[in-house]
Amino acid sequence: MDPSYITKDLKIPLNLRKALQRPLGRLIRAKNSNIIERITELVNQARSSENKIVTVGDVVSSTLIEAGMIPDIAIIDLKTKRTPITPTQPDKFDYMLTNPPGIIKKEVWSLLANIYLKMTKPITIYVDGEEDLLAIPASLLAPDGSIILYGQPDEGIVIIHANKETKRRFQEFLLEMEEVDLKQDET
Repeated sequence: MDPSYITKDLKIPLNLRKALQRPLGRLIRAKNSNIIERITELVNQARSSENKIVTVGDVVSSTLIEAGMIPDIAIIDLKTKRTPITPTQPDKFDYMLTNPPGIIKKEVWSLLANIYLKMTKPITIYVDGEEDLLAIPASLLAPDGSIILYGQPDEGIVIIHANKETKRRFQEFLLEMEEVDLKQDET
């Protein structure tokens, strides 16, 4: 993995926005009556001590938890479709970070890398800002064989299999992203 992008705050350029709005993995449509069974089957196939199950988004995280599947890492922002929601378990966050919309902050990389290496229990990360793009670093840093799930608004749940092909494709996205100086943007 090219380490240069993990030391930069990255912003989605306009030319990449449409590509990132499409599902980045396999879409399981919400209208599919057995969506929970299909996801349960995929999660159980991937579950092992090395492989991780990661959810990105409040609805997909709560859907898995309600179905009895506790993700190893749940990344949430307490919003759905940019509308605030009430958490089902307030104050149950293991980590908190700030990540503005359309950005992947450089701090995300070290946090996720440390969590993957040291985790001994399920972890919840609360993002002040927007968590949508964090499926990319979560996938790139995950052990091969892991599954990353996120919600595709009004369509269903997207399942990303962490493997060499997915990681290569996501690295290409990152190389197209623009470096941004967040300290300068905050003034």
